[in-house]
Amino acid sequence: MTDVFDTVIVGAGISGLVAGSRIQAKGNKVVILEKSRSVGGRIATRRDDLSTYDHGAQFYKIAIHSNTAIDDFWTKKNITQTWFTENAHHFKSSAGGLTHLAKSIAESLDIIFNEKLIEIKNPDEFQKCYQLICESGKLILAKKIILSCPLPQTLDILKKSNIQFPNDLEKIAYAKALVGLFELQSTEENLKNFKYQSEINSAIFSLCNQLSKNVSKTLAFTCTMTPDWSEIHFDQTEESILGKIQNEFSHFIKSIDEHAIIVKSQLKKWRFSHPNQIYQSLHLDLMDNGEILLIGDAFGGASIAGAIHSAESISISD
Repeated sequence: MTDVFDTVIVGAGISGLVAGSRIQAKGNKVVILEKSRSVGGRIATRRDDLSTYDHGAQFYKIAIHSNTAIDDFWTKKNITQTWFTENAHHFKSSAGGLTHLAKSIAESLDIIFNEKLIEIKNPDEFQKCYQLICESGKLILAKKIILSCPLPQTLDILKKSNIQFPNDLEKIAYAKALVGLFELQSTEENLKNFKYQSEINSAIFSLCNQLSKNVSKTLAFTCTMTPDWSEIHFDQTEESILGKIQNEFSHFIKSIDEHAIIVKSQLKKWRFSHPNQIYQSLHLDLMDNGEILLIGDAFGGASIAGAIHSAESISISD
């Protein structure tokens, strides 16, 4: 007999994980479906020998005099550390990579990996719960559904399921991101002490030193290209893309240390990096009864804090 869950959450990114943790704390039976093999979504860390890179989100940002339940949770677990402080905000990192933030929440949750939801069937007079059909053929039953994956993926599921949604949602586009990961050799202290810089030029959106965050044991940089640059080059060959990113990266790095050497390089591609605009509310109740909810960065904002804010906005009953 197929299990019936009080709530099924689609997507094990930070929004889905926080929502799942809140629902479980109320004693409800919840499961998370994740189409990949790991949690975190765009909170992602890649390891290569001694080099480690956060290659999605680079930090968790929080106002100096504010605190949230999830920030308290991470602080008590000694998972986060203040990397630097700027404009009345702490920019926090996690030793060894930001994926520790997601994994710490996921530890107590029921998560089904490598299962992609393709369709939702509405309840009928015999079956009093929603039927979730996965690409593998797996069937899951749920009284409530929370869709937390990137909005374009959520809308694909809703369309295939013939579930209506506001037209304004289709106006929210997601930027692409091409990311270069570079291990360097350098004796220049100014380069080793470099932390983070954004909006460098028309090609490079941000540069982040993973060594300064205590993420990598070697001098390793994440170079994230601008949305416009990424859009233009996204479908080119990986060799071509990485070569062009390396040229842009080298030009900037040489301005700090002309003798710096790139030892290794890798490419990461994000088709859904972040939303270009935000919906008018922190979440969306499609059925006006709490049975199908939409949450995530398209509702709370294009950041870890924004995604958490969206997940914390939903009402959860005992």
